[in-house]
Amino acid sequence: MSTLILISSHTEEDKVESTRFMLQEEGDVEVSDSQQEYDRSFPLYGTWEGWINHVSGGVDYLSRLPVYSKFITVDTQLGKANASIIEKALDAGKECLYFDGRDFTGILSIHQIGDNWSDGWEIVTL
Repeated sequence: MSTLILISSHTEEDKVESTRFMLQEEGDVEVSDSQQEYDRSFPLYGTWEGWINHVSGGVDYLSRLPVYSKFITVDTQLGKANASIIEKALDAGKECLYFDGRDFTGILSIHQIGDNWSDGWEIVTL
């Protein structure tokens, strides 16, 4: 199972690393963060919409498995790209979780709380 940790410019690095550690302890061996995925694949898709569609619903050409099947955020407020990834993943029935440093909680939806592209969306959890 491939898992993507959604990070933003204001995400603390220690949150990302502790999340990565917890996921690997639970058996998720393929864990990437959204910055790594952006650096790796954004040039191939050329637009935000193309990249978001690839990350949230893309299928690996050779294995025919989803590029990512699980999405984790460590922030309750997200930017436009991460919010769009979560929305599309939820629509596709994929697992989307919030990690508070101790526990994983399911994400039900995303709603816009402002016009700021870097943190104008908020997650709604169980």
